[in-house]
Amino acid sequence: MPNSEDFRKTIGSSSAVHFAAGTVDLAAEKLRGLPAAFDKIKAEAPGKVESFRENDLPKLRERGRTLAEQGAETAREYASKARETYAELAERGRGPVEDWARGTEKEHDATEDGEREVVVERVEQVTITEVPDDASSLTGDGPDAGSSDKGPQGS
Repeated sequence: MPNSEDFRKTIGSSSAVHFAAGTVDLAAEKLRGLPAAFDKIKAEAPGKVESFRENDLPKLRERGRTLAEQGAETAREYASKARETYAELAERGRGPVEDWARGTEKEHDATEDGEREVVVERVEQVTITEVPDDASSLTGDGPDAGSSDKGPQGS
């Protein structure tokens, strides 16, 4: 069983223990100087507060007023631009709406020869007379998907 002398040698040569002791010693040194720092701050505080009130506070108020005025001016500019843009878009939309209301449309999508291109898609009507028990075969995700020629995949 180790005796106290062996324990002291082991602890005394550990850098981790040295690090911890150094940290505690530094903290104690800083804490010892704290009362003097508090006294110094307490003595200087009234003068610094008065100096702040006389010198810095009016400057901060003026800066705040200036920033508020700049913000209000910027907001007015954006509101004006928004009203102008709204009016322009409303005017632009007046013609197409009037044409639509009269039942006419302007030719917007014309081809090179001036003719409007029209695309017509035809969908055939499908009638389902019988639904299988396993309807998943119609969607292609059932167990026999792709193995038979029934349904849309096989045709």
